[in-house]
Amino acid sequence: MAKITILTRVYNPGKYIYRCVDSVLNQTFEDFKFVIVDNASSDGTKEVLEEYARKDKRICLMRNELNNVFMLHCMQNFVDTEYFMVLDHDDWLEPNALAVLYQWAETHELDIVFGRTDFWDQDEKHLETRGLKKSLVTSVDNLPQFFPYVYWQFRTTWGSIIKSSLIANIDADAYYFRERSKYGGDTIMMLSMVFSAQKVGFTNEIVHNYRLHRQSSTFSFCRDHFLADWFLFDFAKKLIESKDGFTPQNESFLYVVYCNAIIDTLTVAIQSGQHYETVMSVMLEILQHKHTHEMLPALARGELHSDIERFKSLYGTNIHILLSEFAKSTGVHEIVAEWNKILYGHLNLTDEDYKVVLAEENLAKMWCEGKEKEVYECLFEKTEYTEDKYASVKLALLLNNEENYSKLIQRLLLLEKQIDGFYDKIPVYIEYMIKNNELFQGISKKDCQQMPEVVLRVSAKQYHEALEKCLMTLEDEETTAGVESVLQLSLRLAALLEYADVFVDLKKYECALLIDCKNKIAAEEVLRDLEDMCLEEETLVELKQQIEAIK
Repeated sequence: MAKITILTRVYNPGKYIYRCVDSVLNQTFEDFKFVIVDNASSDGTKEVLEEYARKDKRICLMRNELNNVFMLHCMQNFVDTEYFMVLDHDDWLEPNALAVLYQWAETHELDIVFGRTDFWDQDEKHLETRGLKKSLVTSVDNLPQFFPYVYWQFRTTWGSIIKSSLIANIDADAYYFRERSKYGGDTIMMLSMVFSAQKVGFTNEIVHNYRLHRQSSTFSFCRDHFLADWFLFDFAKKLIESKDGFTPQNESFLYVVYCNAIIDTLTVAIQSGQHYETVMSVMLEILQHKHTHEMLPALARGELHSDIERFKSLYGTNIHILLSEFAKSTGVHEIVAEWNKILYGHLNLTDEDYKVVLAEENLAKMWCEGKEKEVYECLFEKTEYTEDKYASVKLALLLNNEENYSKLIQRLLLLEKQIDGFYDKIPVYIEYMIKNNELFQGISKKDCQQMPEVVLRVSAKQYHEALEKCLMTLEDEETTAGVESVLQLSLRLAALLEYADVFVDLKKYECALLIDCKNKIAAEEVLRDLEDMCLEEETLVELKQQIEAIK
């Protein structure tokens, strides 16, 4: 019995069939069976294959009168050797491919051996080489640590030999669910077999050649393609989790794969010349999916900023085009609303805020492309955006983007009078200002929080304005801030500003408060401070008499 079965499904391959078949028959390793399933070819391939089969008994030729035989069916029914390999009808093998892969499998007792692949265009111009550059042998339990480096090879059945016993572990339901859309079936099969294996290996030798056709299903618009993107994400995630391997690195990697997939989907949809309503339908369904909403935070956690920007740029550019050309379309507004959730949900903006930004052409393109920082600077730097209607957006962007503390404070002051309930929107920042300014040390944080206008001005080093507000607070009988806290801050500000008269008046006020509270010891201490300031004798005598009267 042969040691390896090579499986090739054929459907109208034209001239490419010659190189494919010849590359198999000319292998240096000769102990194989070549099963070719002709899926109703009508381009003369039937006669070509019959001629090959007459000349070489290793060829087992099957003819199907309908193009409906799936690869899993071929695996389950036509493989009876220890190993098998899949080869597409327009690809070809290196002469030593079987010898290299079989030797690796036997030497290292492997269930699957992956080789490297050269990619060629239709004119056989070399494009790239894929696969691990350094050979590797690993147990499947340890595979998650290498997952980002080898996942591409798990997505294809070609370029490897596989233990035939693993065919039984393929998730057939998942395979047929995806294969009917002509997308994702290979990945389902390979992931099923890889994660049910014990030990796999990767050789750094090139064994396989892949011919890239622009007219292939990969580059044809099909709604099921993008539906498969999140199906494959979940399928791969589940298998990695079964090996306790869903690490942050693997999570980020899977989201990169997903990001690339939905970018490709949109690109294909646009380039295929689909009606704009079809393109919008695709975009909306992708944007509404939970994986798309989860993607950007996951990529950010992995610091994969280039992938984030690429996604924002492509989708954002096309969303802006739709917005410009079909602004009255309900579908466009649904897309824009979903896009705003994905990019700007963290800003907690209202629908009216979004409308304000998107109504301004200079801002709309940057906004759609996710250029949050550019929109932020534009709103604050350009005079045409000083109106109150921009204030809420300015505040949200300011709090999310500004890293310079001084600029943050100054810009908060600019917005103070433009936004209703302004201080209710920045309590965390007020608390931070209190914590990080020496003038508030030792003063009740709770009392300081009751006078945020003062806190902001102190932080902005507008000490005169802050003092004026403190003095107004002391005069306000209905103030909720503690008088003692306001008084202490007022004294510190007056001292800092060297306002001697104000400082003295505040000390007299302090002494009077202590007398009213019958706090004789503290009042005497303040009186001594006043004596050091050389106040007129009459005032000192009066205060002294009031203190002595305390029982």
